Amino acid sequence: MIALKRKPTAASPVDGEDMLAALDRRLSTIEADDNELRAAELALGDYSPNGSRLTEAAEALLAGTEFDPNANVVSQLDAIRKKRAVIRRALEIGYSQRERLLVERAGSIFASFFPEVAELERRRLMTVLQLQRINREREGLREKILAAGGTPYLPTDGVEFLGIGDIQDQTWECCERAISNGVVSRAEIEKARSS
Repeated sequence: MIALKRKPTAASPVDGEDMLAALDRRLSTIEADDNELRAAELALGDYSPNGSRLTEAAEALLAGTEFDPNANVVSQLDAIRKKRAVIRRALEIGYSQRERLLVERAGSIFASFFPEVAELERRRLMTVLQLQRINREREGLREKILAAGGTPYLPTDGVEFLGIGDIQDQTWECCERAISNGVVSRAEIEKARSS
């Protein structure tokens, strides 16, 4: 029978990084155990309960020989398969916990940078809105030039530069996301659009 050595347990983790590192080490150990069991399972072969070894063991038991389930290949395979089933479930649970820890860590990291992110995103949005305001002024100037009898072409025609902000476009969607995430207030957006 294949017996796995009990692995020493890790010290109790102090923080999320320690928990993640400890979980990664444990998952690696469990995967190595599973690989050993898979090799043992393959070495024993795939015997069915109706196989000749089971019949041999049954005949020996009838003849008065003591039955040792650990000596029986079928029993060993059954034990290995049960251990592997437990290992598969442990890996499933472990990887689920690992994913949760990674998500928590990512959230914590983002939260630690949020003031900087919010300020940069606010400035970026205000710049976009300012450019759209300038684009509206540019279109107004084009109208004046046309009204005076000039040509409607301006030196940077052909490059859109975020439009004029008169439709619900990507800029509008970005502003709504920024408002919902607390990066900027609706009043700031309206002020920047109308200035």
